Amino acid sequence: MAKVRDARLETRTARRRLKPRRKPYWVRVAPIIWLGYRALQRPPGTWNVGGNAKRWIRKIAYADDLERANGKTILDFWQGQEAAKKVARGEDGTRWAKRSIAMRGILELRVATLTTRAERASTSRVTQCSPPLLRCSRRLS
Repeated sequence: MAKVRDARLETRTARRRLKPRRKPYWVRVAPIIWLGYRALQRPPGTWNVGGNAKRWIRKIAYADDLERANGKTILDFWQGQEAAKKVARGEDGTRWAKRSIAMRGILELRVATLTTRAERASTSRVTQCSPPLLRCSRRLS
């Protein structure tokens, strides 16, 4: 897969120019995977991964602002992209990733439940709208 380029985040000097803020500076690395750099008051900043329109965010490592990247706890921009993809796809083997996969199954079950409820509601409306005399079991005199 092609690597994404972003001049704001690629180099240490470019990241130093970013204003420290609470929200990360985001770049999209895959259709539903985002890599974020959180510029802190004191370097180094942190790399974060966000998935599903950034509804969940997780810190993955420190940025290589002060030290060289070691590939595990300190990552450069390119290593951060690869790590973000692994974490979001559940390939890193953490318990958190397995939980996100299980959550997908729960959501699919919830959609199926709501669909069957909607189908039942549409059939029950037909009986509610029918004339009351047709539903009477007693004979009227």
